[in-house]
Amino acid sequence: MKKIILVVFALFISFPLIGQTLNKYKYVIIPKRLDFVKKDDQYSTSTLTRHLFKQEGFEVFYDNEVLPEEYINDPCKGLLVSVDNLSGLLTTRIIISLKNCYKEQVFVSQEGKSKVKEYRKAYHEAIRQAFKSVEFLGYYYEEPKEKPATDVAVEEKQETKIVEDNGPFEEVVVEQITSEVEVAEPAVVEKVQKTVEKVPTKKETLAFNGDILYAQAIDGGFQLVNSKPEIVAKIFKTSDVDSFLMDSDLFKGLLKKENGEWFIEAIENGKVVKAKVNIKF
Repeated sequence: MKKIILVVFALFISFPLIGQTLNKYKYVIIPKRLDFVKKDDQYSTSTLTRHLFKQEGFEVFYDNEVLPEEYINDPCKGLLVSVDNLSGLLTTRIIISLKNCYKEQVFVSQEGKSKVKEYRKAYHEAIRQAFKSVEFLGYYYEEPKEKPATDVAVEEKQETKIVEDNGPFEEVVVEQITSEVEVAEPAVVEKVQKTVEKVPTKKETLAFNGDILYAQAIDGGFQLVNSKPEIVAKIFKTSDVDSFLMDSDLFKGLLKKENGEWFIEAIENGKVVKAKVNIKF
Protein backbone atom coordinates (compact mmCIF):
# COMPACT_ATOMS: atom_id res chain seq x y z
CA MET A 1 0.00 0.00 0.00
CA LYS A 2 2.82 2.40 0.86
CA LYS A 3 4.50 1.67 -2.47
CA ILE A 4 1.28 2.44 -4.39
CA ILE A 5 0.90 5.80 -2.59
CA LEU A 6 4.50 6.75 -3.43
CA VAL A 7 3.98 5.93 -7.11
CA VAL A 8 0.79 8.01 -7.28
CA PHE A 9 2.56 10.92 -5.58
CA ALA A 10 5.44 10.69 -8.07
CA LEU A 11 2.97 10.85 -10.96
CA PHE A 12 1.23 13.85 -9.41
CA ILE A 13 4.41 15.93 -9.21
CA SER A 14 5.80 14.87 -12.58
CA PHE A 15 2.95 15.52 -15.01
CA PRO A 16 2.62 19.30 -14.39
CA LEU A 17 6.31 19.70 -15.21
CA ILE A 18 5.73 18.23 -18.65
CA GLY A 19 2.44 19.89 -19.52
CA GLN A 20 2.70 23.14 -17.64
CA THR A 21 2.07 25.25 -20.76
CA LEU A 22 -1.33 23.75 -21.71
CA ASN A 23 -3.27 26.49 -19.90
CA LYS A 24 -2.57 28.97 -22.71
CA TYR A 25 -4.44 26.76 -25.22
CA LYS A 26 -8.20 27.13 -25.57
CA TYR A 27 -9.13 24.61 -28.25
CA VAL A 28 -8.31 21.00 -29.06
CA ILE A 29 -8.92 19.48 -32.48
CA ILE A 30 -9.56 15.73 -32.58
CA PRO A 31 -9.45 13.55 -35.71
CA LYS A 32 -12.85 12.09 -36.56
CA ARG A 33 -10.96 8.98 -37.59
CA LEU A 34 -7.97 7.99 -35.47
CA ASP A 35 -4.96 6.56 -37.31
CA PHE A 36 -5.36 3.01 -36.02
CA VAL A 37 -9.04 2.46 -36.98
CA LYS A 38 -10.57 1.97 -40.44
CA LYS A 39 -13.74 4.08 -40.12
CA ASP A 40 -14.76 7.43 -38.64
CA ASP A 41 -15.18 7.10 -34.88
CA GLN A 42 -14.85 3.32 -35.03
CA TYR A 43 -15.42 1.76 -31.58
CA SER A 44 -16.40 5.31 -30.44
CA THR A 45 -12.70 6.10 -29.98
CA SER A 46 -13.03 9.72 -31.18
CA THR A 47 -16.25 10.24 -29.20
CA LEU A 48 -14.58 9.07 -26.00
CA THR A 49 -11.50 11.25 -26.60
CA ARG A 50 -13.71 14.28 -27.28
CA HIS A 51 -15.74 13.63 -24.13
CA LEU A 52 -12.64 13.39 -21.93
CA PHE A 53 -11.10 16.64 -23.20
CA LYS A 54 -14.43 18.46 -22.94
CA GLN A 55 -14.79 17.25 -19.36
CA GLU A 56 -11.41 18.83 -18.56
CA GLY A 57 -12.60 22.26 -19.77
CA PHE A 58 -11.20 22.45 -23.32
CA GLU A 59 -13.32 23.65 -26.24
CA VAL A 60 -13.31 20.58 -28.46
CA PHE A 61 -13.93 20.15 -32.19
CA TYR A 62 -13.53 17.36 -34.70
CA ASP A 63 -11.20 18.07 -37.61
CA ASN A 64 -14.10 17.80 -40.09
CA GLU A 65 -16.32 20.32 -38.27
CA VAL A 66 -16.75 24.02 -38.97
CA LEU A 67 -14.15 25.52 -36.66
CA PRO A 68 -14.74 28.74 -34.66
CA GLU A 69 -13.62 32.02 -36.23
CA GLU A 70 -11.27 32.76 -33.33
CA TYR A 71 -9.37 29.53 -33.97
CA ILE A 72 -9.26 30.12 -37.74
CA ASN A 73 -7.78 33.60 -37.19
CA ASP A 74 -5.33 32.35 -34.56
CA PRO A 75 -4.71 28.57 -34.80
CA CYS A 76 -1.97 28.86 -32.16
CA LYS A 77 -4.74 29.00 -29.54
CA GLY A 78 -5.41 25.34 -30.25
CA LEU A 79 -3.78 21.93 -29.98
CA LEU A 80 -3.94 19.00 -32.38
CA VAL A 81 -4.71 15.70 -30.64
CA SER A 82 -3.06 12.46 -31.68
CA VAL A 83 -4.07 9.10 -30.20
CA ASP A 84 -1.42 6.54 -31.10
CA ASN A 85 -1.75 2.78 -30.92
CA LEU A 86 1.44 0.99 -29.83
CA SER A 87 -0.29 -2.34 -29.21
CA GLY A 88 1.46 -5.70 -29.20
CA LEU A 89 -0.01 -9.19 -29.59
CA LEU A 90 -1.43 -9.48 -26.07
CA THR A 91 -1.70 -5.90 -24.80
CA THR A 92 -3.45 -2.80 -26.15
CA ARG A 93 -1.17 0.22 -25.57
CA ILE A 94 -2.26 3.82 -26.22
CA ILE A 95 -0.45 7.17 -25.98
CA ILE A 96 -2.11 10.60 -26.28
CA SER A 97 0.08 13.41 -27.61
CA LEU A 98 -0.62 17.10 -28.30
CA LYS A 99 0.99 19.34 -30.93
CA ASN A 100 0.85 23.12 -31.30
CA CYS A 101 0.26 25.16 -34.48
CA TYR A 102 3.92 24.66 -35.48
CA LYS A 103 3.48 20.85 -35.29
CA GLU A 104 5.74 20.81 -32.22
CA GLN A 105 4.94 18.21 -29.58
CA VAL A 106 4.04 19.93 -26.31
CA PHE A 107 2.67 16.97 -24.35
CA VAL A 108 2.92 13.17 -24.27
CA SER A 109 0.80 11.10 -21.91
CA GLN A 110 1.73 8.04 -19.96
CA GLU A 111 1.05 4.74 -21.74
CA GLY A 112 -2.47 3.41 -21.24
CA LYS A 113 -2.72 -0.38 -21.27
CA SER A 114 -5.44 -3.01 -21.48
CA LYS A 115 -5.38 -6.79 -21.80
CA VAL A 116 -9.07 -7.05 -22.68
CA LYS A 117 -9.51 -8.97 -25.94
CA GLU A 118 -12.62 -7.13 -27.22
CA TYR A 119 -11.49 -4.08 -29.25
CA ARG A 120 -14.01 -1.50 -28.04
CA LYS A 121 -13.48 -2.26 -24.35
CA ALA A 122 -9.70 -2.50 -24.74
CA TYR A 123 -9.39 0.83 -26.58
CA HIS A 124 -11.67 2.59 -24.09
CA GLU A 125 -9.77 1.27 -21.08
CA ALA A 126 -6.36 2.19 -22.55
CA ILE A 127 -7.50 5.69 -23.67
CA ARG A 128 -8.97 6.47 -20.24
CA GLN A 129 -5.79 5.28 -18.54
CA ALA A 130 -3.57 7.40 -20.83
CA PHE A 131 -5.84 10.42 -20.30
CA LYS A 132 -5.14 10.40 -16.55
CA SER A 133 -1.91 12.24 -17.47
CA VAL A 134 -4.06 15.15 -18.72
CA GLU A 135 -6.31 15.04 -15.66
CA PHE A 136 -3.27 15.42 -13.37
CA LEU A 137 -2.49 18.79 -14.98
CA GLY A 138 -5.56 20.49 -13.53
CA TYR A 139 -6.13 22.42 -16.78
CA TYR A 140 -7.81 25.83 -16.88
CA TYR A 141 -7.68 28.34 -19.72
CA GLU A 142 -5.66 31.53 -19.09
CA GLU A 143 -6.53 34.52 -21.25
CA PRO A 144 -3.40 36.04 -22.83
CA LYS A 145 -2.28 39.33 -21.34
CA GLU A 146 -2.65 42.43 -23.48
CA LYS A 147 0.55 43.83 -24.94
CA PRO A 148 1.52 47.24 -23.51
CA ALA A 149 0.99 50.23 -25.80
CA THR A 150 3.99 51.73 -27.58
CA ASP A 151 5.74 54.23 -25.36
CA VAL A 152 5.55 57.79 -26.62
CA ALA A 153 8.29 60.09 -25.43
CA VAL A 154 8.10 63.82 -25.48
CA GLU A 155 11.14 65.33 -27.05
CA GLU A 156 11.68 69.03 -26.89
CA LYS A 157 12.55 70.29 -30.27
CA GLN A 158 13.86 73.80 -30.55
CA GLU A 159 13.56 75.77 -33.67
CA THR A 160 14.89 79.29 -34.09
CA LYS A 161 13.20 81.75 -36.35
CA ILE A 162 15.11 84.90 -37.20
CA VAL A 163 13.29 87.90 -38.54
CA GLU A 164 15.29 89.78 -41.10
CA ASP A 165 17.05 92.88 -39.82
CA ASN A 166 15.47 95.66 -41.83
CA GLY A 167 16.81 98.47 -39.74
CA PRO A 168 18.87 99.38 -36.73
CA PHE A 169 15.91 99.16 -34.40
CA GLU A 170 14.45 95.80 -35.55
CA GLU A 171 14.46 93.01 -32.90
CA VAL A 172 15.58 89.47 -33.48
CA VAL A 173 12.72 87.22 -32.35
CA VAL A 174 13.52 83.73 -31.11
CA GLU A 175 10.59 81.30 -30.83
CA GLN A 176 10.78 77.98 -28.96
CA ILE A 177 8.57 75.25 -30.35
CA THR A 178 7.81 72.11 -28.34
CA SER A 179 6.44 69.14 -30.25
CA GLU A 180 5.53 65.55 -29.37
CA VAL A 181 7.32 62.93 -31.39
CA GLU A 182 7.43 59.14 -31.23
CA VAL A 183 10.87 57.83 -30.42
CA ALA A 184 11.64 54.71 -32.42
CA GLU A 185 13.80 51.95 -31.02
CA PRO A 186 17.26 51.89 -32.60
CA ALA A 187 17.58 49.31 -35.32
CA VAL A 188 19.71 46.33 -34.45
CA VAL A 189 21.87 45.04 -37.23
CA GLU A 190 22.93 41.45 -36.83
CA LYS A 191 25.72 39.87 -38.77
CA VAL A 192 24.61 36.43 -39.89
CA GLN A 193 27.30 33.88 -40.39
CA LYS A 194 26.29 31.00 -42.59
CA THR A 195 27.60 27.64 -41.54
CA VAL A 196 26.95 24.25 -42.99
CA GLU A 197 26.28 21.67 -40.31
CA LYS A 198 25.15 18.10 -40.43
CA VAL A 199 21.56 17.84 -39.22
CA PRO A 200 21.16 14.81 -36.95
CA THR A 201 18.45 12.29 -37.79
CA LYS A 202 15.52 11.74 -35.45
CA LYS A 203 17.03 8.46 -34.24
CA GLU A 204 20.40 10.12 -33.57
CA THR A 205 18.61 12.85 -31.61
CA LEU A 206 16.63 10.30 -29.58
CA ALA A 207 19.82 8.34 -28.84
CA PHE A 208 21.67 11.55 -27.85
CA ASN A 209 24.21 10.78 -30.61
CA GLY A 210 25.37 7.64 -28.79
CA ASP A 211 26.57 9.46 -25.66
CA ILE A 212 26.58 7.60 -22.34
CA LEU A 213 24.06 9.24 -20.00
CA TYR A 214 24.25 9.06 -16.21
CA ALA A 215 21.03 9.05 -14.16
CA GLN A 216 20.97 11.30 -11.08
CA ALA A 217 18.01 11.05 -8.70
CA ILE A 218 15.59 14.01 -8.44
CA ASP A 219 12.06 14.35 -7.05
CA GLY A 220 9.80 12.02 -9.00
CA GLY A 221 12.52 10.52 -11.19
CA PHE A 222 16.01 11.20 -12.54
CA GLN A 223 17.93 13.77 -14.55
CA LEU A 224 20.18 12.46 -17.33
CA VAL A 225 23.67 13.96 -17.56
CA ASN A 226 26.22 13.50 -20.34
CA SER A 227 30.04 13.46 -19.99
CA LYS A 228 30.52 17.26 -20.43
CA PRO A 229 28.70 17.29 -17.90
CA GLU A 230 25.33 18.88 -18.78
CA ILE A 231 21.72 17.93 -18.12
CA VAL A 232 20.18 16.71 -21.40
CA ALA A 233 16.82 15.35 -20.18
CA LYS A 234 14.66 14.46 -17.22
CA ILE A 235 12.69 11.25 -16.76
CA PHE A 236 9.70 10.78 -14.47
CA LYS A 237 8.37 7.60 -12.88
CA THR A 238 5.15 5.93 -14.01
CA SER A 239 3.15 3.03 -12.58
CA ASP A 240 5.41 0.70 -14.61
CA VAL A 241 8.85 0.33 -12.97
CA ASP A 242 10.46 -0.24 -16.40
CA SER A 243 8.86 2.81 -18.04
CA PHE A 244 9.52 6.56 -17.64
CA LEU A 245 8.12 9.74 -19.16
CA MET A 246 10.99 11.65 -20.78
CA ASP A 247 11.19 15.43 -21.17
CA SER A 248 14.00 17.23 -23.00
CA ASP A 249 14.42 20.44 -25.00
CA LEU A 250 14.45 18.43 -28.25
CA PHE A 251 11.54 16.03 -27.73
CA LYS A 252 9.15 14.37 -25.31
CA GLY A 253 8.55 10.64 -25.25
CA LEU A 254 8.73 7.35 -23.38
CA LEU A 255 11.79 5.59 -22.00
CA LYS A 256 11.27 1.82 -21.70
CA LYS A 257 13.37 -1.16 -20.67
CA GLU A 258 13.30 -4.13 -23.03
CA ASN A 259 15.42 -7.25 -22.55
CA GLY A 260 17.75 -5.39 -20.19
CA GLU A 261 18.30 -2.42 -22.56
CA TRP A 262 16.75 1.05 -22.62
CA PHE A 263 14.84 2.45 -25.61
CA ILE A 264 13.23 5.83 -26.28
CA GLU A 265 9.97 6.09 -28.22
CA ALA A 266 8.59 9.37 -29.60
CA ILE A 267 6.00 10.40 -32.16
CA GLU A 268 7.08 12.03 -35.44
CA ASN A 269 4.57 12.80 -38.23
CA GLY A 270 2.06 10.38 -36.73
CA LYS A 271 4.56 7.50 -36.54
CA VAL A 272 6.46 5.99 -33.63
CA VAL A 273 10.25 6.45 -33.82
CA LYS A 274 12.33 4.19 -31.58
CA ALA A 275 16.02 4.38 -30.64
CA LYS A 276 18.32 2.62 -28.20
CA VAL A 277 19.96 4.79 -25.55
CA ASN A 278 22.88 4.10 -23.22
CA ILE A 279 21.94 5.01 -19.62
CA LYS A 280 23.84 4.21 -16.44
CA PHE A 281 21.70 4.16 -13.28
